[in-house]
Amino acid sequence: MFDEMSVRDVVSWSSVISSYVRNGKAKEGLEVFGDLVSESVEIDSVALLSAVEGRGELGVWRIGKPVHGYILRKGIRIDRSLTNSLVAVYGKCGDTCSAELLFDNAADKSTYTWTSMISCYNQNGWYREALALFGKMHESDVEYNEVTLMVVLCSCARLGWLKEGKSIHDFIVRNALDYGNDLLGSALVDLYANCGKLSDCHKVFGTSQNRHIVSWNMLISGYVQEGFSGKALTFFVDVVGKEILPDSYTLASVLSASGDIRFSEFGCQIYSRVIRTGISMDFVKNSLIDMYSKCGLVDYALMIFKDTQEKNVVTWNSMMRGLTQNGCSREAIGLFDVIYSSFGEMDEVTFLAAIQACSTIGWLEKGKWVHHKLIVFDMHAKCGDLRIARRVFDNLLEKSIISWSADTIRLVKDTDSNNKNAKTKIIRKLRMRIEG
Repeated sequence: MFDEMSVRDVVSWSSVISSYVRNGKAKEGLEVFGDLVSESVEIDSVALLSAVEGRGELGVWRIGKPVHGYILRKGIRIDRSLTNSLVAVYGKCGDTCSAELLFDNAADKSTYTWTSMISCYNQNGWYREALALFGKMHESDVEYNEVTLMVVLCSCARLGWLKEGKSIHDFIVRNALDYGNDLLGSALVDLYANCGKLSDCHKVFGTSQNRHIVSWNMLISGYVQEGFSGKALTFFVDVVGKEILPDSYTLASVLSASGDIRFSEFGCQIYSRVIRTGISMDFVKNSLIDMYSKCGLVDYALMIFKDTQEKNVVTWNSMMRGLTQNGCSREAIGLFDVIYSSFGEMDEVTFLAAIQACSTIGWLEKGKWVHHKLIVFDMHAKCGDLRIARRVFDNLLEKSIISWSADTIRLVKDTDSNNKNAKTKIIRKLRMRIEG
């Protein structure tokens, strides 16, 4: 119908772009936006907003960046709505620096603008920055809403900042906000569960009017983390009894609990449920590998590992730890060599699992080699340049701790990052590791 229209104004273009993006067809939406630009149609903020907004994270990333580039090239004024949408775009695609730039340059910041930037920090692991910005929001007398408080509570939970989280809880109570709803209730359960305050966690959970599976997941996970795996399994039985549909996160926590108490039979029943219900297999398989390993059934764990088509970093880490736990440290180191030589996805846990394997069999030389790589990997991962990290790795084999430390600090100074505070933190963290 759109192609058959003789006169296509900016409203019709905006509708088509918005329709594509909201239905997960980012590529088609971007192509239509390109056609709009090439036809020299005068584009207003509504059209730009339609191009930016979307529901799928992939669509947002692929649509948002080209649109922002167009805005900058044309010198178009970015109003509040565009700012909010673009901050959300960059938050979802992990470009925190671009989001910061937009936020800092925004003259008219609404509650939604502040919340979007705080959310950007939170979802990209910048929890301290999220809480610092919330402090500035409070000092600026900007009114915050339930979403703001939910995100701030999430950051407190990730950092284990119980005191700060409790102050938010007190604010909620003083202002008669309804923390029995899904949003604030789940965030408070998450806070107390992560901080090991299970009695407070259970108290908040008991006030929830509509106990969503997210709240159950946080409660179950909290009990598993604190070593009350039997109690966690009891809660899972309650979930099933109340005919609440568990998701992959629920089952992953339950599998972990089964492994902790060596209850492999229960874990096998969970796996059967996963197969029947069609829940995300790869996510649960990681927990299944962990469960079998804890139960001493490393052959079953290896079978699941080999059967997993899409192995992510958690899959490799779980299998490496499982092999080491069951006296197969050389095999664990062999897995590390495979993922390292194939440039596979790694994180700090990968390196620590390899170091633990080296430690159990007294392989000091290999352990030092892995340790050197871990520290440089950690630095460059935080600087956002993994290519340099891998290149530096190849030159570190024979270097002493003094020489590679000097090179590391030099590379921090040479990095493209403009965040001086981040650099300082990295150097301080590196020094602590060297001296400690």
